[in-house]
Amino acid sequence: IDRLPIKKQPSVMKKILILSEMKIFPSQNEGQLRSGRIAKSLARMGHDVCIHSIADQSADYALSQSLLYQGIEENLVEEVNRSRWGSVLFAVSRRLGLIPGSLQKRLRWADIIICDLPFNPPIPGAFREKTWLRLNHAQKKSGIDFPLEKVLIPLV
Repeated sequence: IDRLPIKKQPSVMKKILILSEMKIFPSQNEGQLRSGRIAKSLARMGHDVCIHSIADQSADYALSQSLLYQGIEENLVEEVNRSRWGSVLFAVSRRLGLIPGSLQKRLRWADIIICDLPFNPPIPGAFREKTWLRLNHAQKKSGIDFPLEKVLIPLV
């Protein structure tokens, strides 16, 4: 008799926000593939996962919709800032301690925030009580990923 794998559900589902510098799906390089696999793994464990991408592919900036929502699979969505000035405004507002409205909404929604950014962002006071982790792309050995607890590093 064939046994079906049992999908282990976490005792408490979490709402996980992944902050990404670039659009992850469709993946076009190793970093995007790895981030995408981690996001999918968390979603398949039963967590609600949202990737908030600060910038899109340059060809998509001309499209009229400034914030793109795309469902990737069950429990996983990606929202992408397609504003021409989105990444510039994010960089300036980050230095001033300001957070764009769409990102504030997602930060309030999330239980856990994972930073998939090339820098550690300053954590605003209102969101310091949340769990902040940094996705460490350097933790690889021979192309095999380490367990999530070695890939996700606490920021606070």
